[in-house]
Amino acid sequence: MSEPPQNQTPTITIRISSDSDHSPLDVGFGRGEKSWPPVRNTSPTLTPSALETEMVGLRDKLSTWAKRYEDLLESKATDPLKCDAAGLVREMWKDLAEWGNWLYRQLFHRESSDLVEWSVKLKALKGCRLVIDSAIGGIPWGLLYDEKVPDELPDNYVEEMIEHFWLTSYRLEMLPDYPRDRFLWVPQLDDRNGTGLTVTVNKYIDDNEGSQQIGFFTDVAGRSVSGAGTKPVRPFRININKVELIESIVCKEEPQHLVYFFCHHQKADGTFKQQGWRYYGDSKMILEGKNATPETAISLKEMDRNGKIESFKFPPVVFMNACESSQIEIGDPTSFMIYFINSLKAWAFIGTEAQIPTRFADDFGKRFVREFLKRQPIGEVLFTARRDYAVQYFNPFGLYYTLYGDGNVSLANEVKEATE
Repeated sequence: MSEPPQNQTPTITIRISSDSDHSPLDVGFGRGEKSWPPVRNTSPTLTPSALETEMVGLRDKLSTWAKRYEDLLESKATDPLKCDAAGLVREMWKDLAEWGNWLYRQLFHRESSDLVEWSVKLKALKGCRLVIDSAIGGIPWGLLYDEKVPDELPDNYVEEMIEHFWLTSYRLEMLPDYPRDRFLWVPQLDDRNGTGLTVTVNKYIDDNEGSQQIGFFTDVAGRSVSGAGTKPVRPFRININKVELIESIVCKEEPQHLVYFFCHHQKADGTFKQQGWRYYGDSKMILEGKNATPETAISLKEMDRNGKIESFKFPPVVFMNACESSQIEIGDPTSFMIYFINSLKAWAFIGTEAQIPTRFADDFGKRFVREFLKRQPIGEVLFTARRDYAVQYFNPFGLYYTLYGDGNVSLANEVKEATE
C-alpha cells in the first residue's frame, strides 16, 4: 500500500494579537529555527475594530460575486464549472487579488528590514505547510496576495495569480484553539474495521444538487470497501431533516471518520451595544427548503444546550459545505466551527468564508470526499483542488473554502471500489 504524501517542511507559525479593539494589530512570525529568528510587526493602520469593518466589506464582496456565478460561466447549459477566462471572471480574480494585496501590505509592514527578509524567505517556501495561529479571528488568510497586482492582467493571469494567493501557493491551515493534548494525537483516522460516514443533506437545495448529493453518497457507500479491503463503508447514514440529524448526533455509531453537511446555513450577526457588550444571534443549519423555521432548521444554541449530545470518542473530520460556514468574527461564539472543534472534539473543520454557488459546492464536495476516501491528507486534497479548479476552469471559488485543523489528517486505510 502506498503511503500518502507527507510534507516534512517545518511549519511556519503566524500569531496575531492586540491589546484592545482600538490598539494596532501585533503580528509575530516564527519558524522555530535559528536561521529564521522570529520577528514582530505592528500594523500601521489596522486595529481589531478597523479590521472587522474591512471583513464585513470583503464578505459582502465575496457573496456578491457568488450571486453572479451564472454570469461568470462560459456556458451555463453545458458546464457548471468552467468560467469565461476573458469575461467577467477576469475582473473577479483581479478584485480579490487587489484586496488581498492591500491586507498583505498592512500585515507585512515593509519598513522593517527583518520583516522584508522574512517575507522573502517565506516566498521561497511556496507549496509548503503554513499554519496560522491567530488570537484575532475572522481574517481570511488564504486571500492574502503577496505581489503587486498589475493594471492589465496577462493572458495567463490565472497561472500567475495562484502562485501569489496564499490559499493556492501554501498548504494553509488555521489553528483552532485546541486543548493541549490534541497536539499529541496521531493524524490518522483508524478505519481498520470500516469507514464511518454521516451525511446530512438538504435535498431541496437549488437545481437538484441536494438530490444529486444523496445519490452520490449512496453510490459511494454501496460500491466501496474499507479497512483491510473487506469491510464495507459503515457506519453510513444520510440525514434529510432535523429529527434525523439530532438522532444521528445523540446516538452516534462510532467511529465516524467524516461528518459531512450539504445544506443552507444562516450565520448569526453580532451587534455592538453602547456599553461595549456584544449581543450575538444564533447561527442555524437549514435542513429542509430555504427558510429557517423551528421545524426545518437546527440552531447552534439548540445543539449546544442539548445535554444528550456528547463529544466524539473518535474525532472525525467535519465538512460543512454551506454558505458562510467557517466565517467567524472577533470574539464570535456563534460559529459551528468552534462548536464542532471545541465542544464535540472534532479533528478538523472545513467550511466557507461567504456565500458559495450551489453548483460549485456540489462538485467541490464530491471531489473532496472521493480523495479523502483514497487516504489523501485533507490539506493536500484542498490545496490540489483549489489549484485544479483555477487552472482547468478559471474558477476562483475554491478560495472560499477554509481548513481549521491539521491538514495531515487522513484515513489509515484507503477505501476501494468493491470487486465482485
